[in-house]
Amino acid sequence: MDKEDKNQKSVNIGQLLRKARVDAGMSIDDVQKKTKIQKRYLEAIEEDNFAALPGDFYVRAFVKQFADAVGLNGSEFIQKYDQDLPGGENVNSIDNESREGQNYTGNQPEPAQSQQSSQRTARHDPSSPEPNHSGWNMRKLVPIVGIVIIVVIIIGVIWVGAGKLAHHNSNSASSTTSVSVSSDSSSSKASSSSKQKAAEDKAKAKSKNTKATGTQITKGSNENEYNVKTNEKETKVNLKGTTKSWSAVSVNGSQVWQGTLNPNQTHEVTIPANSKDFNVNLGNATATDITINGQKANLEKPANNGSAQVRNVTFKLTK
Repeated sequence: MDKEDKNQKSVNIGQLLRKARVDAGMSIDDVQKKTKIQKRYLEAIEEDNFAALPGDFYVRAFVKQFADAVGLNGSEFIQKYDQDLPGGENVNSIDNESREGQNYTGNQPEPAQSQQSSQRTARHDPSSPEPNHSGWNMRKLVPIVGIVIIVVIIIGVIWVGAGKLAHHNSNSASSTTSVSVSSDSSSSKASSSSKQKAAEDKAKAKSKNTKATGTQITKGSNENEYNVKTNEKETKVNLKGTTKSWSAVSVNGSQVWQGTLNPNQTHEVTIPANSKDFNVNLGNATATDITINGQKANLEKPANNGSAQVRNVTFKLTK
């Protein structure tokens, strides 16, 4: 398919989404409020200007959310027009090579057009030497064998140590001819007192930690809703990316920050006092940590096979 045909197909995606939005009686602002995606990204999608979006992954994520918001089935829409989205042909090429027996994972970044042509020629050249799979498998097997040996050694050490301990306890028991009832009672009381003291110390430490932070995070009605009980005047939300990830924060329905975090990069957003709730829109939830007033928010996995990456999480604030 030539470039002109490909561009024509890409135009159809924006036209289809725009038509569905108009048919649904929605404006771009309505879609932005529903999806929490920036208005300029939504306008770029309708204009098929996918280069304005953060990357190929976000193209598909945003198009799916756009389609769902205007009444279409986002998953079916993406599946139907996948080849017309950036990276679609590269995915198809990888599938074809997999059926031909090539060992290609599809995780490599998309190369330049000239590099793709040279790589296709190299892959289909009959004179090219076959990869040495046996040597690769042997290199892969060596660390596995080493791990197995280490595990066996550890188990052996534990076994020998347990045997010596059992033998020592047996000798100690045989050397003791009698034990008084009062000694047993004292030992039992001491053990009970020790356990009780440990439990009290643990409870005090937990209470002290709660008072120090003044913030508790609990799950709400579903896995995308959480309650935040805090005594702080202002709520500070810290976002940290473990890998490159896009995030946006909205307060009472209005977006106050959005951006892409690099690995180990953090960004702090201060939620104004007397705010009722705030929303965190995550482009890659599994690669983003959320901390509220020093307390980490542990997000539960979505139910019914929902997306664990693209998530829209609401935090309701209470005193």
